[in-house]
Amino acid sequence: LFFALLALAGETDPSSRLGKSIAWLQRNIGPDTTPLSLGWAILGLTSQRSIVPQADEWLAAATARVNSRDRSPHKPALLALAAKGWPQ
Repeated sequence: LFFALLALAGETDPSSRLGKSIAWLQRNIGPDTTPLSLGWAILGLTSQRSIVPQADEWLAAATARVNSRDRSPHKPALLALAAKGWPQ
């Protein structure tokens, strides 16, 4: 779903399926979402101009979890892109 939202950025959706997907994703992410899923979800939602009010807080917490448990360079990079608001 995350990649589909990125791929469909700027497209029209007469079927309203895109809006339903965005609503579903917004309902199903939160502070306990895994760092990779959260990063991709925020990127996908941002590409659709959908605001997640708690995104900064959730991304900061996810980054702290990654930094304390895991030395993967991929995860902090993805979280940083999502925090920056890419793509815009």
